[in-house]
Amino acid sequence: MKNLFLGLDLDGTVYDSLQLLYDFNVKVFTELGIKEPSVQEFRKAFRSHGWEAMYSKLGVPREFYKTFYSKYITEYKNLPLPPIIPGAPRVLEEVFSMVPKDSIFVITSESEEKVAEKFSRDNINGIGSMFTSQYNKLVAMKKITSQNNGIIIYIGDLISDGEACREAGISFGAITHEYSFNTPEQLKRYVSENTHAIEIPSLEQLPKILKGF
Repeated sequence: MKNLFLGLDLDGTVYDSLQLLYDFNVKVFTELGIKEPSVQEFRKAFRSHGWEAMYSKLGVPREFYKTFYSKYITEYKNLPLPPIIPGAPRVLEEVFSMVPKDSIFVITSESEEKVAEKFSRDNINGIGSMFTSQYNKLVAMKKITSQNNGIIIYIGDLISDGEACREAGISFGAITHEYSFNTPEQLKRYVSENTHAIEIPSLEQLPKILKGF
Protein backbone atom coordinates (compact mmCIF):
# COMPACT_ATOMS: atom_id res chain seq x y z
CA MET A 1 0.00 0.00 0.00
CA LYS A 2 2.98 2.32 -0.49
CA ASN A 3 1.96 5.75 -1.82
CA LEU A 4 -1.73 4.84 -2.05
CA PHE A 5 -4.20 7.68 -2.45
CA LEU A 6 -7.89 6.95 -1.92
CA GLY A 7 -10.84 8.87 -3.34
CA LEU A 8 -14.30 8.24 -1.92
CA ASP A 9 -17.75 8.85 -3.33
CA LEU A 10 -20.56 9.21 -0.77
CA ASP A 11 -24.10 8.73 -2.12
CA GLY A 12 -24.66 5.13 -3.11
CA THR A 13 -21.20 4.23 -1.82
CA VAL A 14 -21.22 5.20 1.86
CA TYR A 15 -24.77 6.55 2.17
CA ASP A 16 -28.09 4.90 1.30
CA SER A 17 -29.34 7.79 -0.84
CA LEU A 18 -30.98 6.03 -3.79
CA GLN A 19 -34.60 6.06 -2.61
CA LEU A 20 -34.33 9.65 -1.39
CA LEU A 21 -33.03 10.92 -4.72
CA TYR A 22 -35.45 8.76 -6.72
CA ASP A 23 -38.45 10.11 -4.76
CA PHE A 24 -37.20 13.66 -5.28
CA ASN A 25 -36.97 13.11 -9.04
CA VAL A 26 -40.43 11.51 -9.15
CA LYS A 27 -41.77 14.65 -7.46
CA VAL A 28 -40.25 16.81 -10.19
CA PHE A 29 -41.56 14.50 -12.93
CA THR A 30 -45.06 14.78 -11.43
CA GLU A 31 -44.87 18.57 -11.13
CA LEU A 32 -43.90 18.84 -14.81
CA GLY A 33 -46.48 16.31 -15.99
CA ILE A 34 -43.89 13.85 -17.30
CA LYS A 35 -44.26 10.08 -16.96
CA GLU A 36 -42.11 8.97 -14.04
CA PRO A 37 -39.45 6.28 -14.55
CA SER A 38 -39.28 3.09 -12.53
CA VAL A 39 -36.53 2.75 -9.93
CA GLN A 40 -34.63 0.43 -12.28
CA GLU A 41 -34.94 2.85 -15.19
CA PHE A 42 -33.69 5.64 -12.94
CA ARG A 43 -30.74 3.56 -11.73
CA LYS A 44 -29.68 2.58 -15.23
CA ALA A 45 -29.77 6.17 -16.48
CA PHE A 46 -28.22 7.97 -13.51
CA ARG A 47 -24.92 9.82 -14.02
CA SER A 48 -22.81 12.21 -11.94
CA HIS A 49 -22.11 14.34 -15.03
CA GLY A 50 -23.54 14.54 -18.54
CA TRP A 51 -27.01 15.02 -17.09
CA GLU A 52 -28.53 15.82 -20.48
CA ALA A 53 -27.86 12.23 -21.53
CA MET A 54 -29.54 11.02 -18.34
CA TYR A 55 -32.60 13.19 -18.86
CA SER A 56 -32.85 12.00 -22.46
CA LYS A 57 -32.82 8.35 -21.38
CA LEU A 58 -35.54 9.10 -18.83
CA GLY A 59 -37.80 10.64 -21.47
CA VAL A 60 -37.54 14.25 -20.27
CA PRO A 61 -38.27 16.74 -23.08
CA ARG A 62 -35.25 18.90 -23.83
CA GLU A 63 -37.08 22.10 -22.85
CA PHE A 64 -37.27 20.79 -19.23
CA TYR A 65 -33.56 19.96 -18.82
CA LYS A 66 -32.71 23.32 -17.21
CA THR A 67 -35.75 23.10 -14.95
CA PHE A 68 -34.69 19.68 -13.66
CA TYR A 69 -31.14 20.82 -13.04
CA SER A 70 -32.25 24.04 -11.36
CA LYS A 71 -34.60 22.18 -9.02
CA TYR A 72 -31.83 19.77 -8.09
CA ILE A 73 -29.48 22.62 -7.23
CA THR A 74 -32.04 24.64 -5.25
CA GLU A 75 -34.24 21.99 -3.64
CA TYR A 76 -32.10 18.88 -3.10
CA LYS A 77 -30.08 20.63 -0.39
CA ASN A 78 -33.26 20.89 1.70
CA LEU A 79 -33.94 17.15 1.71
CA PRO A 80 -33.32 15.19 4.91
CA LEU A 81 -29.97 13.47 5.32
CA PRO A 82 -29.89 9.90 4.03
CA PRO A 83 -28.95 7.08 6.43
CA ILE A 84 -25.40 5.83 6.40
CA ILE A 85 -25.06 2.30 5.01
CA PRO A 86 -25.04 -0.31 7.81
CA GLY A 87 -21.48 -1.15 8.82
CA ALA A 88 -19.97 1.81 6.94
CA PRO A 89 -18.61 3.65 10.02
CA ARG A 90 -16.69 0.56 11.12
CA VAL A 91 -15.29 -0.03 7.63
CA LEU A 92 -14.28 3.61 7.24
CA GLU A 93 -12.56 3.54 10.61
CA GLU A 94 -10.51 0.55 9.45
CA VAL A 95 -9.70 2.21 6.13
CA PHE A 96 -8.66 5.42 7.89
CA SER A 97 -6.25 3.39 10.02
CA MET A 98 -4.64 2.00 6.85
CA VAL A 99 -4.38 5.14 4.70
CA PRO A 100 -2.93 8.44 5.98
CA LYS A 101 -5.43 11.25 6.39
CA ASP A 102 -3.75 13.48 3.82
CA SER A 103 -4.04 10.65 1.28
CA ILE A 104 -7.85 10.36 1.53
CA PHE A 105 -10.16 12.53 -0.57
CA VAL A 106 -13.93 12.87 -0.80
CA ILE A 107 -15.11 13.62 -4.34
CA THR A 108 -18.85 14.20 -4.47
CA SER A 109 -21.49 16.27 -6.25
CA GLU A 110 -22.96 17.47 -2.97
CA SER A 111 -22.27 20.77 -1.25
CA GLU A 112 -19.58 20.95 1.39
CA GLU A 113 -22.20 22.01 3.93
CA LYS A 114 -24.32 18.90 3.27
CA VAL A 115 -21.29 16.64 3.53
CA ALA A 116 -20.27 18.29 6.80
CA GLU A 117 -23.76 17.65 8.19
CA LYS A 118 -23.50 13.96 7.33
CA PHE A 119 -20.05 13.56 8.79
CA SER A 120 -21.00 15.42 11.96
CA ARG A 121 -24.11 13.31 12.51
CA ASP A 122 -22.27 10.04 11.85
CA ASN A 123 -19.05 11.03 13.64
CA ILE A 124 -16.85 10.45 10.58
CA ASN A 125 -13.30 11.79 10.80
CA GLY A 126 -10.12 11.04 8.89
CA ILE A 127 -10.79 12.76 5.56
CA GLY A 128 -7.90 14.80 4.21
CA SER A 129 -9.51 16.91 1.46
CA MET A 130 -12.98 17.41 0.06
CA PHE A 131 -13.97 18.19 -3.52
CA THR A 132 -17.68 18.98 -3.68
CA SER A 133 -20.23 20.30 -6.17
CA GLN A 134 -18.09 23.29 -7.10
CA TYR A 135 -15.80 20.80 -8.84
CA ASN A 136 -16.51 18.50 -11.74
CA LYS A 137 -15.39 15.03 -10.58
CA LEU A 138 -12.96 14.76 -13.48
CA VAL A 139 -11.47 18.16 -12.63
CA ALA A 140 -11.02 17.03 -9.02
CA MET A 141 -9.39 13.77 -10.08
CA LYS A 142 -6.97 15.54 -12.40
CA LYS A 143 -6.10 17.97 -9.62
CA ILE A 144 -5.30 15.07 -7.31
CA THR A 145 -3.15 13.29 -9.91
CA SER A 146 -1.20 16.49 -10.59
CA GLN A 147 -0.38 16.93 -6.90
CA ASN A 148 0.31 13.36 -5.80
CA ASN A 149 2.76 10.73 -7.01
CA GLY A 150 1.54 7.22 -6.34
CA ILE A 151 -1.35 4.82 -6.87
CA ILE A 152 -4.74 6.55 -6.89
CA ILE A 153 -8.02 4.69 -6.70
CA TYR A 154 -11.51 6.16 -6.57
CA ILE A 155 -14.35 4.17 -5.01
CA GLY A 156 -17.73 4.90 -6.57
CA ASP A 157 -21.02 3.46 -7.73
CA LEU A 158 -21.50 5.01 -11.18
CA ILE A 159 -20.22 4.18 -14.63
CA SER A 160 -19.73 7.93 -15.12
CA ASP A 161 -17.31 7.77 -12.16
CA GLY A 162 -15.40 5.06 -13.99
CA GLU A 163 -15.33 7.14 -17.17
CA ALA A 164 -13.89 10.10 -15.26
CA CYS A 165 -11.28 7.83 -13.65
CA ARG A 166 -10.22 6.48 -17.02
CA GLU A 167 -9.77 9.97 -18.43
CA ALA A 168 -7.84 11.06 -15.33
CA GLY A 169 -5.59 7.99 -15.53
CA ILE A 170 -6.53 6.52 -12.15
CA SER A 171 -8.04 3.23 -10.96
CA PHE A 172 -11.77 2.81 -10.36
CA GLY A 173 -13.21 0.64 -7.63
CA ALA A 174 -16.78 -0.10 -8.71
CA ILE A 175 -18.82 -0.93 -5.64
CA THR A 176 -21.60 -3.31 -6.64
CA HIS A 177 -23.63 -3.59 -3.46
CA GLU A 178 -27.41 -3.12 -3.35
CA TYR A 179 -27.07 0.58 -2.47
CA SER A 180 -25.31 1.56 -5.71
CA PHE A 181 -27.13 4.00 -7.98
CA ASN A 182 -26.18 2.19 -11.18
CA THR A 183 -27.19 -1.46 -11.08
CA PRO A 184 -24.68 -4.14 -10.04
CA GLU A 185 -25.07 -5.69 -13.50
CA GLN A 186 -24.11 -2.45 -15.23
CA LEU A 187 -21.09 -1.95 -13.01
CA LYS A 188 -19.89 -5.55 -13.35
CA ARG A 189 -20.10 -5.28 -17.12
CA TYR A 190 -18.12 -2.03 -17.01
CA VAL A 191 -15.42 -3.71 -14.92
CA SER A 192 -15.21 -6.62 -17.37
CA GLU A 193 -14.66 -4.20 -20.24
CA ASN A 194 -12.16 -1.81 -18.63
CA THR A 195 -8.72 -2.69 -17.30
CA HIS A 196 -8.54 0.34 -14.97
CA ALA A 197 -11.61 -0.89 -13.06
CA ILE A 198 -12.01 -3.52 -10.35
CA GLU A 199 -15.13 -4.77 -8.61
CA ILE A 200 -15.71 -4.16 -4.91
CA PRO A 201 -18.71 -6.33 -4.01
CA SER A 202 -19.34 -4.62 -0.68
CA LEU A 203 -17.92 -1.99 1.65
CA GLU A 204 -16.88 -4.75 4.05
CA GLN A 205 -14.42 -6.02 1.44
CA LEU A 206 -12.80 -2.63 0.81
CA PRO A 207 -10.03 -2.89 3.46
CA LYS A 208 -8.95 -6.31 2.19
CA ILE A 209 -8.90 -5.09 -1.42
CA LEU A 210 -6.88 -1.98 -0.53
CA LYS A 211 -4.23 -4.19 1.10
CA GLY A 212 -3.59 -5.63 -2.35
CA PHE A 213 -2.37 -2.31 -3.70
